[in-house]
Amino acid sequence: MESILKNIKPFNYESFHFLRPEWLWAFIPLLGITFLLLFAIKDRSKWKKAIPKHLQPYLFVKGSKWANLMPIILLELGVSCLIIAISGPTWYKKEITGQKTEAVLLMTLDLSGSMMAKDLSPNRLERAKMKIKDLLDHNPRASTGLVVFAGTPHTVLPPCNDYDIIQTQIEGLYPAAMPVRGSNISLLIEEWKERLKNVKAPSTILLFTDELSEKDTDELIYYIQNSIHELTIVPMSTPQGAKIPKNKKGTAITQNGKAVISKMDQAVLGRLSASEQVHISQLTLDDSDMELIAKKVSDKLIYQEDEEESDEEWEDLGILFVLPIFFISLFWFRKGWMVQWCLVFVFILPSCSPNDPNADLWFSQDYQAQAKEKNGDFEAAAEQYQDLAHKGVAYYKAENYDAALAVFELDSSSEGNYNRALTLVELGRLEEAKDAFSKAQELDPDLPQLQSHIDTIQARIKAEAELRKKFQAQEVPDTGNKEPLKERKAKGEDEELTSDTEVDELPDDGERVTDEQETDIQKTKELERPEDAEGAELKEVDASKVLMEKISAEPQEFLRRRFKLQKEKYYPTVKEGKETW
Repeated sequence: MESILKNIKPFNYESFHFLRPEWLWAFIPLLGITFLLLFAIKDRSKWKKAIPKHLQPYLFVKGSKWANLMPIILLELGVSCLIIAISGPTWYKKEITGQKTEAVLLMTLDLSGSMMAKDLSPNRLERAKMKIKDLLDHNPRASTGLVVFAGTPHTVLPPCNDYDIIQTQIEGLYPAAMPVRGSNISLLIEEWKERLKNVKAPSTILLFTDELSEKDTDELIYYIQNSIHELTIVPMSTPQGAKIPKNKKGTAITQNGKAVISKMDQAVLGRLSASEQVHISQLTLDDSDMELIAKKVSDKLIYQEDEEESDEEWEDLGILFVLPIFFISLFWFRKGWMVQWCLVFVFILPSCSPNDPNADLWFSQDYQAQAKEKNGDFEAAAEQYQDLAHKGVAYYKAENYDAALAVFELDSSSEGNYNRALTLVELGRLEEAKDAFSKAQELDPDLPQLQSHIDTIQARIKAEAELRKKFQAQEVPDTGNKEPLKERKAKGEDEELTSDTEVDELPDDGERVTDEQETDIQKTKELERPEDAEGAELKEVDASKVLMEKISAEPQEFLRRRFKLQKEKYYPTVKEGKETW
């Protein structure tokens, strides 16, 4: 109430209206009650006329007529203020307090063929990977994502706080993993828009690239000037440039009989740096350049939106009319006042419960949501809660973990990170949960049972890692120079063997005779892409009768297949241009 009184704006007649004008009809029964009371007072004075006038001074105490009228007048004023308060007078809209959100860091790595040039040691791509690791080692604190691009862009990891996963994924990034060669900034900008569409805080896009054309520059400037985010470009080439290797032998790519030289146009960098939202970070021999970027991101991590007027919600100022009611109610305790008139309020003020259709008049949205939560209707309670912490908890109790996570991510406090971690555990995202627990511990080390949760998560992660190792394919043992034992069908001169034949020891090399039998066991291998089962007849196969060939565990191969599938799904019509480097 104190905050409302401090923030009241001057009265605006043009904007004045009632939020619940239907309650103004209550003035009609109030007027009826007033007339009945006045008539009753007048009716009680009629019997005095039956007393002779010369006896009246001795039988009646002379008093003021206001003694009878004042309670009625105050009753009128009090109930009138109550009706106006319930009707919801207002003349200005609510001010929405700016919400605190966290910025993100979106790293973008060029994987075109020109990144294999060796004007930077050992080559441009490896130097960029080193710089990314330096940046993560300096802990920018922001949720960090990784996007790569060539002829098509691909998200390696959406923004997350687990920097170890990012460093692991970087090792498998090479131009050969990209399904389309070349460099397409237009599609890259669309990928940025998709990744940052739900990010309200001004964030940083960090672009590692070795060459930009005039067209690319125009598109980047247009995008960044119409965005709240900042773009930091790290040029991954020397001013002199270098030849683009065509293969591992170092053969250069040629165009019109001449070797292609890839370098960053300094005029392009000058145009980009002229924009306030674009920054050029020149490479240094040490990690001071990445340390500066990490500090800049960390300093701008928390963003609070400006207060603004709501487009729909008006400030209910009915509370201003409650104060006169308190003042008037004090008079009912004076001697001689008819306290029984207070019974009128019993009929004027009906009782209400949180489930009543008019519950908004008496209970806040959070109180009504709390009542629903106590009754076990968690989903409905979550929808009605205005308080984000209670809303997220209600979604969590309703087992709607995706919605709960979306709510908890808006809270950067220790409790918000703690609740987010519990939700991530339910979603099976243990690495992110561990990071969220650690962040909560950093903000408030005194949170109860925090360390036990962290220990439990680490144990689960370790157990899952050990379980994955058990299911990895066994390596073929080293047999030296000897060829492994081969199988062949039995010939006439071979000794016939049966299941009862005893063999002391099988040889490790050479040949052995096998008796071929028909079985329903079938051999299979990993598909290059999932089969389209739509319209096809599905056959049930017993998994116990399938022999799976060894699956490649190379990160590069995994990313190559993943990018290929993404290209077929999202960019089916994109083809290589004239410049494939």
